[in-house]
Parts: sequence; C-alpha cells; structure tokens
Amino acid sequence: MTEIILSFDTEDFTSPDAWDAALREARIMENHGVKGNFNIVGYVAREWARNGRWDVAEALSKHAVGTHSLRHSYHPTINEYTDIESYEKARDLFLEQECEGIGMVKALTGKQSLNFACPPGNNLSYVAMYEYERLGMPVYDGSVFQFYNGRAVHFCNALHLSYDFAMENLFYEDRTFRVHHHTYPYSAEAFLDGVADRRRVVIAHHPTRACHSNFWDCVNYRGENRHPMYEWEPAAKNSSETQKLFYEEFENLIRAVNKDDRFIFTNYDELAEKVRRENAARILTKDRLPEIKARLERRFWNMSLCGDVTNGTYSISDLFAAAAHFCFTDDPFRPGRVRGFLDTPLSASQPAVLTADEVRTLAAAYRPDSFLPTHYRVNGKTLGPAELLFAMLDVAMGANSVTVTPRAQLPTLPFEFKTFEEARFDGSWMSLPDFKDRFLSHRLRLQSWTIREED
Repeated sequence: MTEIILSFDTEDFTSPDAWDAALREARIMENHGVKGNFNIVGYVAREWARNGRWDVAEALSKHAVGTHSLRHSYHPTINEYTDIESYEKARDLFLEQECEGIGMVKALTGKQSLNFACPPGNNLSYVAMYEYERLGMPVYDGSVFQFYNGRAVHFCNALHLSYDFAMENLFYEDRTFRVHHHTYPYSAEAFLDGVADRRRVVIAHHPTRACHSNFWDCVNYRGENRHPMYEWEPAAKNSSETQKLFYEEFENLIRAVNKDDRFIFTNYDELAEKVRRENAARILTKDRLPEIKARLERRFWNMSLCGDVTNGTYSISDLFAAAAHFCFTDDPFRPGRVRGFLDTPLSASQPAVLTADEVRTLAAAYRPDSFLPTHYRVNGKTLGPAELLFAMLDVAMGANSVTVTPRAQLPTLPFEFKTFEEARFDGSWMSLPDFKDRFLSHRLRLQSWTIREED
C-alpha cells in the first residue's frame, strides 16, 4: 500500500485567520479518523498563548506535532546564523533558539516529545539536521533530496523526506499535478491513480494559504524584517469561493484515500517509531567484512546488508566505524550516530605501506559521533579517510600490513541525487541580501558519507 502523509507547515504567527484554518483542517481530519502532521513554529505557539487560542492548540494536539523552527523567516534565519566556520558556535546558537521554540510547541500542545523537524523554506543547515536528531527527532520533513517515487534516505542520522505535492496547487491554483514528466488535470481519483505506484506520497500545505493568496512572510520578512513585531502587514485574502473550494477538495481527497485500498494514511510519529525499531535492529558481524570490502571496491557508496544476523542499510560512515571496531574485537557492531567532514577530505599523495599496529593506532583515535578528519598521519605517512577505511578492513580481516593507494574520498552520487549535489542557499527570497552561503552547501555535501537508503 502507498503511504499518504499530510504535512502542514503551521508557520504564520501574524494572522488569526491562519490559526482558524489550521483548526478547521485538524478537525476535518479528526472527523475522518486521519492523523495529520503539524510542523509548528515556536512563535505561532507563543501567539496562541498570548491570544488565548487554546482551541487551536487542543485541536492540533490530537495529531502528530513537530517543530518548524522558532521564528521561521524572521531574520536572522537558521541558515543565516549557522553559516559560520565554528560548528560548536553554530550549534550553540541553534540550540539556544530552537530549544525555546520546541518548548513553546510542547507546552501549548501538551506533547511530551516531538518526533520530527521541518526546515523553514530552504533553510537546510547541516547544523540543524544533526542537532534536531540529537534532540530526539529522527524524521526530517522537507529535505534537500527530491525523489519522484516517494523514496527517503537517512542523512545526518535522521530519515529525510521531501514534499511531493502542495494542496494549494492541487486544489485551487493551477489544479494540475505532474507525474513521470506529464501534467494532468487534478481530481482526487485521477491523482490517486497517478501516484499509486509510489512507496509514499507527502502532500504538504500551509494553513495560511487556505485563507490568504500570498505568504505572510513574503510581505513581512522578504529579504529583511520589514515591520516591527506586532505591526505586521496582512497578506491578501483568498475569496470566500476559493476558501470554500479548498475545504471541499481537502475533504474529498481524505474520503477518496480512505475508501481506496491501494493507500493508507500514516504520520511522522509512526514513521519515527519505525526508524527507531530499524536502527535498533541494525547489527554488523565480522564475517561480512570481505563482502563489505568487495562492494566498496566496486562502488564507494552505502549498502544494504541482509542476513540472519546482519540487517538494514549502512552508510560509509557506519562502515568506517565498524572497521575501526573490528580492528580490536570480534564482537558484533551496532552502529550509532555518525558524521561526515567539515572540510574537504584529502587523498594520500602516494602509495604507502602501513603495519597493522600503525592502522590500529589510527583506528583507536576514532570517536563515534564526531566529524572525521580530512587526513591522517602516522610515522610520517599520510593517508585520507577512504584509504584508512580500506586499511582498517584489511587489518580487521587479519592482515599484518597493508598497502594504501590514493583513491577518491567522496562517493560519486547517482543522478537522482542531483538536487543535493547542486544545492545552494544564497540568493533565496528568504535570505538577507548579503547572505553568502560560505559554509552551508559545501559542508552539506561533505556529509555524503552519512547517506544510506531507507529499508
């Protein structure tokens, strides 16, 4: 069955009409037994409290609730303040803001924990990706990866999903949808026929767009903080006919999915539990090392390993951690958090012979959940992380010495990862004019060692 996920970017802290829209959408889903996903901005929760909108908070609390950042597009945005050289400083700035936002959302909705995070706009900071997961959110909703068939990938220790369709486009803007490079007129039945071959479909919506014809932040925060807090410019309203059409089409789609046995509604809370179960089941045994090495030689990329004991998918960083582990013990290895690089990794300048003890010296220095060095030196010999990975595999399999040869340090990504390879974050309407993207997009790609396929 194709999974259907309804995801609501609940971000407009300037308009009570947007809160009413979210309330109405939450109640429609509840009436049909569907659990939606509300990505809530911290400042929105704060405004609900200031304005006594406990009805909105209560209605949304019956659904899956995640964070959509503290302030969304209020400057400086997440991208703007984390685009600095020091990861530690960027992390501290991020946690200072986002823990406040998460606390606001939890307090208003009564949730004990949040299972997912959604980036505001294209604020796809690698800092946020790592730190949201460390705060207990194993699902990242709205990713840099764009796949046509509902795929998702694990990246920076979380499962990353992309938005496939927007309700406002389907229901009342151009009323079309695009599948396999073809565009079709929208109806609920035609749409479901068009996406039935997918693993999953994420349908996104901004509740503010049910009642407004423009985004609230386009008029208040485009390129700068245009108005002081509480002196906001209202976004233009949709006509009453357009609003009526939206809610009719929204309810029609829910009914169509519920009666079509090709589909099932799911939500990010359920997906987060699935991720946790699958992560707990991942285990690598030493007897798989020859297969791992052979497959890495053929293609330097993540891999799936299935068997009686070995389960799940493994990133290159997972395999690096496993190789370091097996240099010292035969005990099974359970992967945990991993990271990529903060700077471009370097390759060995020439072939070199290392003893097993030299390799173990480098393996012993590895620390899980830490960014990997760009290169390694031992007894006057220099090698890159990829060379060390293969050397550790050889030593773990019993070699007394290894010959390392220069090799590519980063994987060659498949074509479907094009949006990831080409991502840039400057020049966006959401960014300040002087935002340069000095580190973010480059370091995002340097985390490619953490990519692994969804089970």
